[in-house]
Amino acid sequence: MKVLWIWEIVVDKTYILDEFMTEDQKSQSVHSFQSVGWPTPSALALLSNLWCECIFIWKVWNDENSLFIKNELEKYNIKADLIYDKKTKVNTVVVNELNSSRSIIRDTSENSPIKDIKHHLIKDADIIIFDRHEFEAFQFVMKHKKQGTQVILDLSSEYSPKVIDMMKQVNYPIFSIEAVLKSTKQKSKPKINNDFQFEFSEFWESSETEIWMFWSIFHNDSYFEEPFEEVYKAIWKPFITTAWKDWVYLYDGKNLVLKDVLKVNAIDNNWAGDVFRWAFAYGVLQNWSVEKIVDFAIVVSALQCEKVWNLTAIPKREEIEKYFKF
Repeated sequence: MKVLWIWEIVVDKTYILDEFMTEDQKSQSVHSFQSVGWPTPSALALLSNLWCECIFIWKVWNDENSLFIKNELEKYNIKADLIYDKKTKVNTVVVNELNSSRSIIRDTSENSPIKDIKHHLIKDADIIIFDRHEFEAFQFVMKHKKQGTQVILDLSSEYSPKVIDMMKQVNYPIFSIEAVLKSTKQKSKPKINNDFQFEFSEFWESSETEIWMFWSIFHNDSYFEEPFEEVYKAIWKPFITTAWKDWVYLYDGKNLVLKDVLKVNAIDNNWAGDVFRWAFAYGVLQNWSVEKIVDFAIVVSALQCEKVWNLTAIPKREEIEKYFKF
């Protein structure tokens, strides 16, 4: 099974602290390391661990950082078809050991868009996974891919006409809950009394959006269903929604199915939604039912939260088998 991956990749320089920093404070890291950052390498490592042949495409500069990326990917049997451009991005990451919080200083350099991809890479792929930012590459691939090749798109929290156009063309639309909520045409949210907000916040450090969603669920309110209906009317196909750390939703235009996630001792929740999509891609390649694919993706995305995010956080097949029957 061949996977073609078109997604941004960076080098992360990570510093681990064992204290809370205050303004103007100098601190010494207890540990530091360099890794291939962003979700891309871990996604490919997951699929490679599950015996997929993975090929990665992205633009970098021909420097020591791009060589590091290529060498690291090769450790996991991932082939890198790098296109040399202006810059290899390098991020600085600070992790607090006390609460697992992560602060990222992102390299904002930009390379030119990917427009042309080798035809044989497209034709050979059984599934193609995209970063939503590469719109021109997406259109090129959709035009030249073989019939039957599955396409999965990561849109993060974006909800825009461009994203909707792309989602109409993919086989399995997967939205984050933040993107779904942006679809609603309602100008106002229900009024939430302060007592409810205070009581809810005691149990979970929550955003205003999370509190609103839970208020809607507890009160069986139509405010909760409307965003899902709006997304369905925009793409006219069933879709999956990842929602924070507790649920995944399946919506087919009529029925809204809620599935619990696997409870684990989470150390690092970052990128759990991204891992869900990659695990979903593997299930698609196995021709499993959507429900079985979602169950598998829930297990994999939960298990990766038990380790600090990097390539080693991706669960091995034997770890997955404790909770999921292949």
